[in-house]
Amino acid sequence: MPGAAFCKRHVLSYHQFVYWRQKLTQDEYAQPDVVAGFAKATPLQSSHSPAELTLSLPGGVSIIGLHAGNINLLSSILRQL
Repeated sequence: MPGAAFCKRHVLSYHQFVYWRQKLTQDEYAQPDVVAGFAKATPLQSSHSPAELTLSLPGGVSIIGLHAGNINLLSSILRQL
């Protein structure tokens, strides 16, 4: 259905219709493919118990065997970095 016919049928201003159609189809209103600020986390197959975590830092440093009992130790280590 042409825009003018749509506006006439729904008692809308054609000029406002054209304005909003153009505004809403511009690239700046397109949804981004990736949301910034989030990272995808995937579980690794490991021989560690399921309750343990591993933290891998840039440069190849890994902290293995993290669990609720030593989380304060991890906090202290990360404050030193």
